Amino acid sequence: MCKKLLFLISFVSVLAMVGSAFANELHVGPAGAINPVTGSAYRFNSIEAAYNQAAATDIITIHAYDVGGAWSYSATGLKNDDSKHDITFRRYSSDNIRITTGMDIAYHTGWTIDGMNFAEQGGSYYGINFISRANFQQRGFDIKNCIFYNLASDSIYQSVSNYNARTLNNTIENCTFFNLSKRDGIRLANYAYDWTIKDCIFQSVKRWDQTQTLWGGYAINPSNSNSIYADYCSFYNNGKDIGGSALYGTNVTTSTQVSFVSTDPCDPHFLWLTAENTADILTGDSNGSYRGARPMIPEPATVALLGLGGLALLRRKR
Repeated sequence: MCKKLLFLISFVSVLAMVGSAFANELHVGPAGAINPVTGSAYRFNSIEAAYNQAAATDIITIHAYDVGGAWSYSATGLKNDDSKHDITFRRYSSDNIRITTGMDIAYHTGWTIDGMNFAEQGGSYYGINFISRANFQQRGFDIKNCIFYNLASDSIYQSVSNYNARTLNNTIENCTFFNLSKRDGIRLANYAYDWTIKDCIFQSVKRWDQTQTLWGGYAINPSNSNSIYADYCSFYNNGKDIGGSALYGTNVTTSTQVSFVSTDPCDPHFLWLTAENTADILTGDSNGSYRGARPMIPEPATVALLGLGGLALLRRKR
């Protein structure tokens, strides 16, 4: 029995190593700059260029700079199928990656979008838009550690028009939706089933409705979908927190204002948490960690204590 168990564990481990061997990491950075990982110039200077060379399960790592130009993975100019599934788009380390165009998605499943900063820079765009394609179901997306700030339209929008093109089993986690004065935070138009929303901050998501002379807009507003719960989320100063089929979930706070280190999208510590925040924010997510996209910056005293601890460990090893 033990031999069979050991064989099974070894077989699974080998499969994992084989799978990772075929997954490439493609680095995106400014032209002429040096990639700190490879020590040479960046091969790709745009996300589109890296995506065009990527295959299913590849990782596209984006280094610190403003990302402009096209970011459109829809039917226009690209394959109308799911050949590039399970791709990961992620920021490098703690770099401040500012996306200056909206992202259109169609014909794909299993993507991860990790650590991006969708912040308005004087244009008129949205965040992430799931485009309806007949008889194609977009599923398995994980949108995490992303910031949506001051956008001209919905931060995350799903425009499905028929049941056979519904979106399923997508996750939004540890994202910050802040100062959105034009449209909603998360708007799922139709047939969004089994979405997970957790560990997020929704603050000042509201727009002025001149016809009714009051604040409108929703932090989360799905319609014609099954019940979608917001777990371990913080809502504050929004037009409306939830609408449609959205419901408050587990450990939700609705009266706690979040304090940020900086509200300047150009600042490397844009929307990082301050030490003044309550425990609900700093340690109140589903894993006992922080809510929202960015952690708290350690105070100088904390950094000093960490340094002393490391020094003591080195001395012990000697």
